[in-house]
Amino acid sequence: WMERYKASESYCTDFFEAGRKNYNLYKSYQESDAKVYKHNIFVPYSFAYCEDMIAYFMLSIMASPVTFSFEPRMKAISLQLCNEIQQLVNWVLTEESVEFVLELEEIIKSVNIFNVGYLLNYPTVEQKRIATGESDWPVAGMEGWSVKNVFSRYHLNTPHPHDIYPEPQAKRLSRANWVIKAASENFSNLKKIEAKEGYIPGKLDMARGYTRQSPVGEMLSGIGLGSGGDWAFNTKTNKIEILDCMSGSDVITIAGRSAIIQDTTKENIKPSSFDFPLLDCRTTGGLGEFFGMGVIEQIKPTQLEMNLLRSQRRDNISLILNKVFTYDISIGEIDWASLISAPGNIIIGKNIKECLSELEYTDVTGSAFKESEDLKYDMQNISAMWDYARGGTPRRRETATGIIRLQQAAQSRNEWQLRKIDAYILQPLAKRIVVALREYLPREDYEAIIGKDQVLPNGQVVKWNRADEFYGLDLDQLKRMLQVQPLTESIVSIKEVELNAMLQAFDRLVQLPEVNRTALIKQLLYKLGNKDVNSILPQLSEGGQEGLSVGLKELAGQEGLPGMKPDVVPTI
Repeated sequence: WMERYKASESYCTDFFEAGRKNYNLYKSYQESDAKVYKHNIFVPYSFAYCEDMIAYFMLSIMASPVTFSFEPRMKAISLQLCNEIQQLVNWVLTEESVEFVLELEEIIKSVNIFNVGYLLNYPTVEQKRIATGESDWPVAGMEGWSVKNVFSRYHLNTPHPHDIYPEPQAKRLSRANWVIKAASENFSNLKKIEAKEGYIPGKLDMARGYTRQSPVGEMLSGIGLGSGGDWAFNTKTNKIEILDCMSGSDVITIAGRSAIIQDTTKENIKPSSFDFPLLDCRTTGGLGEFFGMGVIEQIKPTQLEMNLLRSQRRDNISLILNKVFTYDISIGEIDWASLISAPGNIIIGKNIKECLSELEYTDVTGSAFKESEDLKYDMQNISAMWDYARGGTPRRRETATGIIRLQQAAQSRNEWQLRKIDAYILQPLAKRIVVALREYLPREDYEAIIGKDQVLPNGQVVKWNRADEFYGLDLDQLKRMLQVQPLTESIVSIKEVELNAMLQAFDRLVQLPEVNRTALIKQLLYKLGNKDVNSILPQLSEGGQEGLSVGLKELAGQEGLPGMKPDVVPTI
C-alpha cells in the first residue's frame, strides 16, 4: 500500500500544484516576484466567476423542497413505495447534522478551484438492544434479546482534494481498483475509537512518527495567512497521519505509515454495500483524464493577462498625473523639495540639453482599455459565463425578449455541467442512502416517518405504508429496481418565461377532475416563492385527516363505485 501511495503521490504532484495556483487566483493573491510594474493590481474575475457558477448550480438544485424523486425501473416495485422512499431520503437529508447543502456547495467549489471534488459518505449506526422476535428481525423463531446496529444518521463530508490519492491513470473512481485518503487525526480521538473496538487493540501505540501538514494550513501559509499550522507531529499527544486505503468495499487503515490499525479483509467486519465510500466529480476535462478543468483553470491565462494589463494602465495613468523629469546635473542645481513626482521620480544624467525638463512619452490608455475589453470577452467565451447571464448589460442594445433568448442560450454548457453533477454525486448518493436505510432503519422508525397501518372498527387492517414491500426487497433488488430522478430545475429557465408556463399549465390542469388541486396549488405557491403554504390553504386536523384517509381507503375497495378504481386510493 505504501508503494501505491508513493506512485499516486508522484502522479498527483503536478495536478496539486496547478490546484494551489488556482487557489491563489481565487484568493486574489500574487507572488511578490510576479510584480512587473510599479502598480501590482489583481482583478478578481476568478473569484467572481467561481462564486457565480456555484450560485447557479446550488439555486437550481435547491429550487425544489424535495431534492430527489424515485421511479420504478421494474414492475416488481410499486409507485407508492417509490413515494415513501422519497420521503425517507429527504428525511435523512434534512437532518441538521448532515449539512447536505453546505457539503454540496463545497464539492462544487472544490471542482471549480481544484478541478476535482470528492464526497465522503457512509451511514453511522448505533447499537440498540432489541427482541429477536420483532418483525424486522431477519431470523424467525429466535427468542430473547440481541444487540443490533440501527440507523443513526448519514455522514457527509467533503475532504480536501489534496488529501485524496487515486489510482494513477483511472478516469473515474468507479473505474479505479483502489484509492487512498490521507488525514491528520487527533491521537486521543483514535484511542477512543480503539476502545470501542473500532481498531485493532494495541496497534495504534506501535505507530512511528511521520510528519504531515494539512493542505488547508499549507495553502493559507502560502498566501501569508497563519503560520501553516495543523501539522501531524505524531507525538501521541498531538496528531498522527492516517491513511485509509480503500479497495472495493474493504478498508485498510495505516497509522504513521508503520502500523495497520484496521483491516476489514481479515476482520469480522461487514464491508460497505458499495465500492468506496467516496464519490468523485468533475465538470470539464480531457478524454480519459481523472483531473478535470474547473472554471478558474479555464480562465487562468486570461486572468493573468488581465492583471498585467490593468497594472500597465494604472502605471500609465500615474505617469499622466505625476510627470517624470530629466535633470542634467552638469548645467545647474535645482530645489528638490519643489518637485513632486511619484511614479518615476527624476532621471539624472548628462548632456540632456536642458537643466530640468519633462520626459516625453505616448499616452496609451485608450488602447489598453480596448485590450481589457477583449480579454473580458475572452473570459466569458471560455467559461460560458456571459455578462448578460450574470445580471450585466450586453455589449450592444438588445430587446427584452432578445436578452432572454441570449440568457437561455448562454447557459447550455453550465446546464450540461449541472447534469453531470447529478450523475456523479446526486443520483449515486440517493441510491446509497436508500440501501443504508434498508440495512439499518428499524421498522418502527419507518412507520414513524411514513405512518402506521390503521385498524378499522370491524377489525380490518388498512395498509398505510409499504413497509412489508420495502423490507421484503434485498439490497441488489433495491439497486436495480429504483431509478433516481433529481428534481433539479434548468438554470436556463428565466423567471418570467417559467412563471408564464406554470400559469398556463395550472389553468389547464385545474380543470381536470383527476388532478389533486390542493397539491397543484401548493406547487404554484412554491414556484411563486411562498414557503408557508399551510397558512394559505385550509388544513384538516390530525384526526380529520386520518378519518378522511381511512374513508377514502374503504371507498376505494368497494366495487361499482363510479370514478374509482380498485386498490387505488385518491390523494388528499
